[in-house]
Amino acid sequence: MALTAGDQRTSPAHRAKCHKLLAGLRPGLLVCLGLAADFGSEVTGFLREWEKDFDVATVHRRIAAFRSKISSLFLEARIFDELNEVSDEEQSSVVLAAKHAMQTPEIQVNGKVYNIWPSGSGRMPEVQETVESFQVTTQAFLARLAAELPDQEMKMTLRALDLVLWRRSSTVGRVNLEVMVRVWFKDLGLDHDQQMVGVQQYRDAAPGPQSNFLTLDSTVSVSTRARVNNRAQS
Repeated sequence: MALTAGDQRTSPAHRAKCHKLLAGLRPGLLVCLGLAADFGSEVTGFLREWEKDFDVATVHRRIAAFRSKISSLFLEARIFDELNEVSDEEQSSVVLAAKHAMQTPEIQVNGKVYNIWPSGSGRMPEVQETVESFQVTTQAFLARLAAELPDQEMKMTLRALDLVLWRRSSTVGRVNLEVMVRVWFKDLGLDHDQQMVGVQQYRDAAPGPQSNFLTLDSTVSVSTRARVNNRAQS
């Protein structure tokens, strides 16, 4: 482009267009292109996950992992972190864009000087505005995702059957999963005793140690279980 802008054999209109393009190669544009590539890559990868067959009980965990990752990358601006001892292919697009721009020397064309990445570019208002615009975009995407799949939507409550989530959960987290199970039983028309027996059976079937548990209610007594069993048999 610089060669074309300085070639007197090229028409003045064409040279003027090249000069305009060179002047437009600013840090804000390069950061915007890099962030757009990174954001598109993350979102596309997330959406393609839904084209595969997977356990529906893992929907909540998959969304939570994506939300955590994209928030870290774009809202906390970790996308700008340059990874150590990795190839360029593993760096983010915005890091590569800035890195290559920094390594580009000044371009001189017919007395005009173009500097793609001047000193202090990272603090330029145009760069800050670009970053903020992508943070707004990220928040809007996450809000839309929450609206489409709220925590109480059936697919999301099936996380109570996600064994990986169960193993990773704290004691309070496991109690929250039990609450979902009890809500299922309530919606099915089971009375309190039947709900508690069902929750106890869910707890008994869960993997891992069963000690040091908080409970939704007092521990289901043998008499309660017998009462429910007798009712079922009558």
